[in-house]
Amino acid sequence: MAPTSTTDIAYWPYDFDLPASEAVSTGGILHLSGHIGDDDDGNVPDTLAEQTEQMMRNVAASLKTVGATFDDVFKCRLMLTDIGRLEEVFEIYRLYFKPLCLPVCTTFGISALAYGAQVEIEVSLKNVK
Repeated sequence: MAPTSTTDIAYWPYDFDLPASEAVSTGGILHLSGHIGDDDDGNVPDTLAEQTEQMMRNVAASLKTVGATFDDVFKCRLMLTDIGRLEEVFEIYRLYFKPLCLPVCTTFGISALAYGAQVEIEVSLKNVK
């Protein structure tokens, strides 16, 4: 979907009814909304591995929407409902980035996420447009 813009900010709305934008660009930086591992029907898989794989596929789809790839990502924020399982998430997360071009990453252990998700990611990248 094409972005709409104000003076200094461009917005990429979701193609479905959600009170947030899929992406927002300002000051040369593009921010994606948080992504969980839900499919196109809103179903969240049971396992952390399946959720992480779907979450990363969802990020890839959003990156494609804005004309970017994981090579453009410089910052990630990971939220997990069980921080003790971070390495399980990292095993899958690593597959999407070049070994010497890993983004900075902050991780949080939190009590709950939307829709029963176990993991969520926020991504920031250079504005490619």
